[in-house]
Amino acid sequence: MTELFIKTNCILCNSANSSIYIDNIVHNCQMLKNLNINSIVDSSIMLCLECSHHYLSPIIEENTIKDYYNRINSEYYDYIPSHARKNEDLKILSAVQKLKPKGNILEIGSGNGFLLNLFKENGYQCTGIEPSPKASEYAKNTLNLNILNTFLTKDTFAENSFDVVLLMDVLEHIYRPIELFNQCNKILKKGGIIVVLTGDIDSLNAKFWKNKWFYFNYWEHISFFSRASIEYLLLKTDFKLIKYSIFNHTGSYIFNLYKFFIHNILMNMYNVWIKRKFKHTISSFDHMLVIAEKK
Repeated sequence: MTELFIKTNCILCNSANSSIYIDNIVHNCQMLKNLNINSIVDSSIMLCLECSHHYLSPIIEENTIKDYYNRINSEYYDYIPSHARKNEDLKILSAVQKLKPKGNILEIGSGNGFLLNLFKENGYQCTGIEPSPKASEYAKNTLNLNILNTFLTKDTFAENSFDVVLLMDVLEHIYRPIELFNQCNKILKKGGIIVVLTGDIDSLNAKFWKNKWFYFNYWEHISFFSRASIEYLLLKTDFKLIKYSIFNHTGSYIFNLYKFFIHNILMNMYNVWIKRKFKHTISSFDHMLVIAEKK
């Protein structure tokens, strides 16, 4: 194993007390190719026996992954920007409006800025922080958003600066989630809320497809949360859970039924019996939307 790959304790609680949950994870993403890494590394999904968190091990060394996000750009941004999740983003906007009808919003990992722009159009004061230069440039130049092209540190923002912090498809990438949530708690005002969208490893899609769950395809994904582990994270960082719900990442309820019962099953049969190759499934009923309040 090269020094680029690091065996790790639990990413959430740092315990070494763990067991293998799923062995021999296959990554079909382009990340290693984009980093010019030719190593073939066996990895596993581990289950922490202390906090019930699931995590990848080994993981790519943190400075290398930061360079990938900031200089090379995540492969997610290889495509022409498109607001494909507008209906889902409207649901997130609605959930926030019920709790915080106005105020200052920070989105960490704001990407191309589509969700943040939706909040801006509805009267919120919006700031984004995004390490990808490509995504940041689009959000600033095309959507005219206030975006910082950098990583969040303890000195980026003053205490009590925001009413809402958004983390959409971000938490699964984070190397030190407790540190991040402590920073979020610090910069939120009293009664401020944190809103998280991430994959749910306890979802039916994840449990049914096991190693073929699409969340396991990416080296970028190192944490796989369940309700139990997200509640552990909130407890350790002085947040109170006020909303947990199963969330469709993309598409309507009917479309997700189609993806789960027809697309994934038929495509798996095709790939196994005809193409004779390993392919991950696509997302269906396998995300959680979590809203928590600063204590």
